[in-house]
Amino acid sequence: MKFWLAVLSLVAACLGSAAWWWDRDHDLWRPPPPNRPEVPTVQPLPAPESVPVAAAIERPLLWSSRRPPRARTQEDRLVDELNQSRLLAVLQSGEQRIALLRAPDGRLVKYGSQSRPWRLESFDGRQASFVTEEGQRASRPLEPIRGR
Repeated sequence: MKFWLAVLSLVAACLGSAAWWWDRDHDLWRPPPPNRPEVPTVQPLPAPESVPVAAAIERPLLWSSRRPPRARTQEDRLVDELNQSRLLAVLQSGEQRIALLRAPDGRLVKYGSQSRPWRLESFDGRQASFVTEEGQRASRPLEPIRGR
């Protein structure tokens, strides 16, 4: 029994000394200062070039039919201008006809049977047909007169 009493006393002494040792420096401990690495100066990235949003909307990125846009030619601009113009009147004197159109920018444009780039090919009373020397065709309906 003396042996067990000695072992028990030894275990109690070890536990007591461990508790005292743990509690002795517990309140004095402070965390070390943080190590901050030196960060090199970074040059800002150049601004990305602007991407036309209209092209991205017309040709979404992940569509299988995505192809680069076709370059617009002067003829395309002329066709667009004529298609956006309003036919106001067609005047005729003998064999000569002149079509009066209001361009999208507001200016008045005259096309006759000998004019360039468009020439008046025919007029049926409601619609005028125009043609270029290259054979492009366009037609414009006569705009109705609005009451005042």
